[in-house]
Amino acid sequence: YTDSTEGALLLENSSTNLITQSEDFNWIKTNCTVDSNATLSPDGETNGSRLNFLASGLLRIQTTSGNPNGRTFTNSVYLKSDTSNSVIIGILGSGGGLGYITKTVSLTNEWQRFDISQTFSGSGDNVRFRILSVEEGSIFAYGSQSEENSVASSYIPTNGSTVQRAAETCN
Repeated sequence: YTDSTEGALLLENSSTNLITQSEDFNWIKTNCTVDSNATLSPDGETNGSRLNFLASGLLRIQTTSGNPNGRTFTNSVYLKSDTSNSVIIGILGSGGGLGYITKTVSLTNEWQRFDISQTFSGSGDNVRFRILSVEEGSIFAYGSQSEENSVASSYIPTNGSTVQRAAETCN
C-alpha cells in the first residue's frame, strides 16, 4: 500500500497503442529535428529523444485508427524541458470537419505525462498526434501513445506494430 493504509488496486480495460513506434519520434517534421537516444527516459534507459524546434516547429504522426467518427481517442506522451519550458500538444482527425484540439503544457526538468482527448464527429481517415513549438528551443520526449479511450491508460510500448494490452482482472 503506497498511497494509503487502505490500499488500492488499479485494473485497466483492454487498450491498444495505435502508434507503431512509441519511442521513435522521427515523425513528419516541419522546422524540427530529432536526436534519438539523447537522455535517460522514465524507464531508466538512454532512449529519450531530444526534439529541437524552430519557433514554428511541428512534429506529427498519423495513427492506424481508421475513421474516428463517433469514437473517442486519447493521445499521450512523456515530456520534460531542455531549453524550452512549454509546447503545444494536439489531437485531430484527418479529413474534413473532424476538429482539432490543442493544449499548451508547461514543462519542468522532471518527466511528466501529458494527454489530450477528443470525441470525433464526421468522416475521416485516422487520428493524428501533434507536438508544436511555442518558442525556438528543445525538449525531451518519450513514450508516445494514441488509443481509443476517454483517458490515457498505462503506457503500452510498441516496436513496429500496434500492441494491445489485455484487460486486467483480479481473482
